[in-house]
Amino acid sequence: MPRIHLLARPPRDIDLDPAAAPGATLLAAIDAAGLPLGRACGGEGVCRSCAVRVLDGHAHLDPPGELERRAHHRGLPQDQRLACQTQVAAEAPLSAVITLWHPSWGIDHPPP
Repeated sequence: MPRIHLLARPPRDIDLDPAAAPGATLLAAIDAAGLPLGRACGGEGVCRSCAVRVLDGHAHLDPPGELERRAHHRGLPQDQRLACQTQVAAEAPLSAVITLWHPSWGIDHPPP
């Protein structure tokens, strides 16, 4: 099953159900782990409060859509994705690991 590794204190891993993995958003995995993450726009992809840093596994995510491309154009760093808009790629292998970090999860800085 694809796994979302959330770099938090304590670390959290979410194994995505193979049937649900294609189309599952990062926000759904973060919610399932019980970690805090902003969503001032209600998951509409316009506020950028759900932006998470992708440390590993970029290739296992769908490419940015129009809302994310606009956010990147307006200053969202390229290594960050909008969790409400980013989906696990349909072709992600069952052994895929995607590592995410957000400062509100208890670790001040991700490893280099």
